[in-house]
Amino acid sequence: MATSSAHDSVHVGESTTDTVIRVVPTKRNPEIWSHFDLCEMANGKRKARCHHCLGFYAETANSTLKQHVEKPFCKALKQQQVGGQTSMASDGANIFNYNFNMVRDEMAKFVIQESLPFNHFDNQRYTKMVQRTLQPRYTHVSRATLRRDCLKLWKKAKLELISYFEKLETGVNLTSDVWSAPHGSPDSYICVTAHWIEPATWQMMKRTILFKLFDYPHTGEAIYKVIDKCITTYKLENKVFSISFDNASNNTSAVMRLKLKYNPICEGTFFHSRCVAHIINLAVQDGLKVIETQKEAFKRMLRSIFSNTQRHSKYIKTCKEAGRICLGPNWDVAHRWNSTCIMFEKAILQKESLIEFHNLLASRGKCSAYHPSGWETIENVTQVLQVFKTSTKTLSGVYYPTSSLVLHNLFKMCLKVNELSVRGRPYCDMADTMKEKLRKYFKELPAVFTCAAALNPCFNIFGAGSLIEKIAHQLNLNTTQEPNFGEVAKARFNDQLTKLFDVYVTKYGSTASHIHAAMRNAAFGEGSIKCIVVTLVVVNSVGMVGRTFYK
Repeated sequence: MATSSAHDSVHVGESTTDTVIRVVPTKRNPEIWSHFDLCEMANGKRKARCHHCLGFYAETANSTLKQHVEKPFCKALKQQQVGGQTSMASDGANIFNYNFNMVRDEMAKFVIQESLPFNHFDNQRYTKMVQRTLQPRYTHVSRATLRRDCLKLWKKAKLELISYFEKLETGVNLTSDVWSAPHGSPDSYICVTAHWIEPATWQMMKRTILFKLFDYPHTGEAIYKVIDKCITTYKLENKVFSISFDNASNNTSAVMRLKLKYNPICEGTFFHSRCVAHIINLAVQDGLKVIETQKEAFKRMLRSIFSNTQRHSKYIKTCKEAGRICLGPNWDVAHRWNSTCIMFEKAILQKESLIEFHNLLASRGKCSAYHPSGWETIENVTQVLQVFKTSTKTLSGVYYPTSSLVLHNLFKMCLKVNELSVRGRPYCDMADTMKEKLRKYFKELPAVFTCAAALNPCFNIFGAGSLIEKIAHQLNLNTTQEPNFGEVAKARFNDQLTKLFDVYVTKYGSTASHIHAAMRNAAFGEGSIKCIVVTLVVVNSVGMVGRTFYK
């Protein structure tokens, strides 16, 4: 049996408080001990010393010693080049040097970007596959190690973002939501996302700056404290332009507290905006309750065909023989009105096939007959739902401005609802319910939407004013008590846009007062426009940041 070689310098051992007295010859497993010396320490104990990193380990732990050199866990071995054919870098110019720390860093980034569990690489077969085919010196990365690496990356990114926001000289818009965990879990969470425009490139940017467990109760004060701490942490005290919430009253209470503390521009006119997609959802859900009976009858008709495997198969066969379109069912889901719209749309696409097949089943006494008027009701309702569906999809965009599109989409929805209301019952009842919900939230159109529409070159100031008047007319806001509601709303919009204009000119425009006055008079005077305001604006779903040029 081979014995381990003794080093000339026996007083090595900086990594331990004990001193090496001598190296003891050993005939233990040469495969392992060819990498170690058996050292007698000053305290009388014996330890194994690695030849490569000079670290000390228990002499009896053969499995630990083996893993130290075979994984390898030895830091010195990790840095050594493996003999044989050299590898080239991706650019084909430089020699590739294996760096295990870089591997861990890339793994952590991969897990974060793909939302993978920390134990994704925690598999022995994966480790062996990489070692045998890609890199022999690769070592297993445990979930605990991966978790630590991910947290390091997160902390680093957080510090970089804080530093970036501290230097940022434009407005930042926030969106926030609170929700409960699914599957009966009592936990709740709160998330805050920041939206802004990169000044150098004019690109829309967004980052999730807070995601944490949010203990009950979800009061306005509790929400205020969380968001206030988030704003302070990221140095956004003087940069928050607007905050978007859903329609819960506790959110409104939190916004009032934030207004008092941070004193946003224009007396907070633009500070709070409600999620438009959420308002659309509330309006449509109320409207669908009116036709609940008709909807359930329609679903029973569909279930009589699709819920029975034998009938479903026969239906598919019948459609194929007739050369007609055959689509599967798309059942509606509670709290997702779009699913109801999709269910109606898919059924209408194969209307003739469904009518013929269902009439055949009814003639044989296998189901109840479905009256043809039911199809007319579903088709009329679907035409309205499609407009709301399109608006929801348009206003839920992420990679393009959406606030400037709210007025136009709101007008289209109001127009379609009014078309439905003249068709008699149950359509008029459904339309009245939906209009009432829209009136509740849009009686006072948020300034962030009206001014964004004015800064949109497709509408400009006159187009935005015209849309405001038309929406007031469609929603019947011009009443006997307020006969000129549309005109008043338009005047309020002009005043809000003027104040916003003053803020931006003061901050970014010329300091010459006479030029400032001339621009304001030309842009907002009642007479003819003497100059053209060409606006480049980038607006997200919660606010806007603009730069104005004059010709």
